[in-house]
Amino acid sequence: MALSSPRRPQGVRAQPGRVRRLLGRLLALTLLLALAVGGQALFAALNAPVEVVRVEGSLPEAGQARIRALIGEVLPAGVLTLDVVALQARLAEESWVASASLRRAWPDTLRVQVTPEVPVARWRDEALLSNRGRIIDPLWDNVEGLLPSLAGPEGSAPQLMATYLRIAEMLKSHQLTVQRLEESAAGDIEVTLKGGVRLRLGTDAQVARLRRVDAVLTAALGTQLDRVDSIDARYDNGVAVAWRDGTAGAQVLALRDLTSGKGR
Repeated sequence: MALSSPRRPQGVRAQPGRVRRLLGRLLALTLLLALAVGGQALFAALNAPVEVVRVEGSLPEAGQARIRALIGEVLPAGVLTLDVVALQARLAEESWVASASLRRAWPDTLRVQVTPEVPVARWRDEALLSNRGRIIDPLWDNVEGLLPSLAGPEGSAPQLMATYLRIAEMLKSHQLTVQRLEESAAGDIEVTLKGGVRLRLGTDAQVARLRRVDAVLTAALGTQLDRVDSIDARYDNGVAVAWRDGTAGAQVLALRDLTSGKGR
């Protein structure tokens, strides 16, 4: 009778495969850990602290100093982990900043490009106003020449700037410029030109009234402005002119009379 070899227990026979799988998992885990540690080490090496802040553009020293001070509030920070989006938004909050952009430059530099607002008028004789109607608290004297003065109720700066630009464009063809533009609490617009002539435009239909002033300047008053004290356009079909000598008093010039040459 032939003897059969003893049968190994099933658990023993499966042991080599189980060991191989365990070793494979350990090897994979070791590789992952090595990659994680190596990745962290690489990121730490690349994420060097920001040491250089380079403000580019033609900003005066006062503007550059203010930018560096604002950036200094969030430093020290790594060049990769620095929140440039939040920092850019913070710079844009400055009233004198029109736009700002930031770029990282490895290994340790932050490059900042700032475009300042350009003032075109004074606001309430205490601040400046950009052509977008933004009130500017300037850090330096960047005003070239004399600027017109604008004043109005709280919150009126953007609309008043738009009104100023429209008036200034019309006056340009007559070689006239605005010295002061003021809006009352009731919304009345009054303009003082360089030379002292006052324009009264009221509260309503200011575009149409401005056209009437343009017509009067073209047809009757272009060569007589040195005699004019004020031009009141708060009429339906003409303007009232007050003369400086006072002898003629106020005279209403209707547009139909101007076109026929009857205006004074």
